[in-house]
Amino acid sequence: MAANTASTITVEARSIVTNATLKVSDDAGNFATATRSVSLGTAGGDSIPGSNSADLIFGFEGNDTITGGAGADTFVLAGNDTVVDFNSTETDTVDTTGLANADAVTFTTVTGTLDLSGSTTTAAFTRDCPLAGQVVS
Repeated sequence: MAANTASTITVEARSIVTNATLKVSDDAGNFATATRSVSLGTAGGDSIPGSNSADLIFGFEGNDTITGGAGADTFVLAGNDTVVDFNSTETDTVDTTGLANADAVTFTTVTGTLDLSGSTTTAAFTRDCPLAGQVVS
């Protein structure tokens, strides 16, 4: 990687990876580490757990069941995923850029507001939970 330029790091998960730490260092020995918990699924159907902190969770392809846990989680969706515990009061967010038009996503528990109005996909979003004041759009 060249100094002071944007670079892309590619990670390929062959099995579920949880709590991976990204450490980036230079030739002088200076380094920085990621402060977020990262969980990676595979191309298959996975059950991907989060932690009690802010998680970045990648479902990848397949029929995944994703649980964020406590903290400000980001669910990166692809394939037919089920999100177990979306909670906007913990500032959870959803990244839908990896969804194909034929994909279907189910949210089994929604606390707060789930706003998918900015999604550019025509994937199907459903809720499998009582709304009790929540907004799913």
